[in-house]
Amino acid sequence: HHSVHLCRHLFTHILSLITILLVLELMAVQFFSLPHEKIKAREALFVLAGTTSPLLTVSHLQEPVNMQQHIALSIGLRPQNQASLHRYVQNIVRATSANYRHFLTPSQYTTTYSPLETTYRELMQFLQSTGFTITHTYNHRLLLDFSGTVQQVEQTFHVTLHTYTGPDGHRYYANDDDPLLPMRFANDIIAINGLNNALHWYPTQLLVHKLANVTTTSAQSSCPHHNKNYLTPDQFAEAYNLNGLYRAHAQGEGQTIALFELSPFVKSDIMAYNACFSKSHTLIQALPIGHHLTYDEGALEVETDAELVLSTVPQLKVLKIYEAGNDVTSYLSQWARIIQDAPSVISTSWGLCEKVLDAATIKQENILFTTAAAQGQTIFASTGDTGSAGCLGDTMTPLKGTGIDDPASQPFVTSVGGTNLSLKGSSSYGNETTWNTTKEPPRGYNGASGGGVSQYWAGPAWQNMVGVHNTYSTGKLCGAPTGRICRETPDVSLHANADHGYIMYCSAKATTICSTST
Repeated sequence: HHSVHLCRHLFTHILSLITILLVLELMAVQFFSLPHEKIKAREALFVLAGTTSPLLTVSHLQEPVNMQQHIALSIGLRPQNQASLHRYVQNIVRATSANYRHFLTPSQYTTTYSPLETTYRELMQFLQSTGFTITHTYNHRLLLDFSGTVQQVEQTFHVTLHTYTGPDGHRYYANDDDPLLPMRFANDIIAINGLNNALHWYPTQLLVHKLANVTTTSAQSSCPHHNKNYLTPDQFAEAYNLNGLYRAHAQGEGQTIALFELSPFVKSDIMAYNACFSKSHTLIQALPIGHHLTYDEGALEVETDAELVLSTVPQLKVLKIYEAGNDVTSYLSQWARIIQDAPSVISTSWGLCEKVLDAATIKQENILFTTAAAQGQTIFASTGDTGSAGCLGDTMTPLKGTGIDDPASQPFVTSVGGTNLSLKGSSSYGNETTWNTTKEPPRGYNGASGGGVSQYWAGPAWQNMVGVHNTYSTGKLCGAPTGRICRETPDVSLHANADHGYIMYCSAKATTICSTST
């Protein structure tokens, strides 16, 4: 009798426990189906605005994303003392300031302006507690890389990911609403990157004229000479008076230049070019960031960038070529790594129309570029080759009208446009005009120097002066303060017309665009 009574007693408790679990499960289902406002009230969450892709307005909704699909993400954090940092980067370029050219070392930046280590660690613990894997951390603590399944993303950040078809037919996944995060991070987090994979960056479009019967030995007689179809490095050096710098022993001695790239490349191509035109002893380092995505045309861009650097800075100590996958998470991770490594000069030819980028990504970039400015790093970025119609080259969006490319439009980036250089004689400088070619191949190349007015950024202080203001200047597009104009690009320009372009070497091993010798 006692044992029967005990069984009944246990059965009653078990039944009660099952009932409680069922009620809790029902509450959880109702919780996750609540709108953002109700969840925020119960859980003290905040909405991280500006994370939805502008492409959603021109895309078609397809099926849900596989919940078990793994995706790579990152969280961007705000620096400490942001107002103080902004004043500092203004003063280090102001000749009358006591801090003029007093750049910070990476460790000095971390001590003064990086997000707190306790915040960084707490954020890692939060992500790990929800099942995510931390994939990379950074000394400056401005970015935190992690990965997980779509299911983890949806449950942790209270978003839903769908598959969409873009206007050019490419498929991508994206969140249709802004994520929610714990309120304790409200003053720290600036962006969650990787909730969509809609974006792919474009290199500058290159026209290739193939040269037949070119060998790759170091003998000068076997290398290409002056020709009306291209510029050789010695012609470029004389036309732009680089020879004056060389005579003053300014040839890159002891310096490091970094290239930001979104494609792998073939190092032997660069060495073949170097044997003909540079003969430098520069250490070339390939620095992969994460996993690569194949992007065939991109190899031509990488190798052109590297070869032109080697031919114009013959005594450069180190050329670092960073390479990453062509998606927003890899893109920002590469910038974060470059800012951490702190090379003095960085160049990129990859860009994307401002109108395509979401606000959170633009802000994330700006924080990284502000850090670079504080550390004395100079960033050069191409303004593209579609003139004032910056979105024209982006096939994934039908956005029309004027627009300019990011990151060239960023205030702490030097934007580089294109000209058409004419020589006097074989090598002397003749004149330059804006590159704006309307001929079609094979007779010519249809392209123009990118440039225009930013929709995001007010003009930097050094751009707000007589000579820059003209009938096309405006402060309305970016909402600039009274008396200020919006950021305008380009800042500097040099020869870019492919009708009489630069000679470079690229093999079929790198990309199908290239023959054995070009």
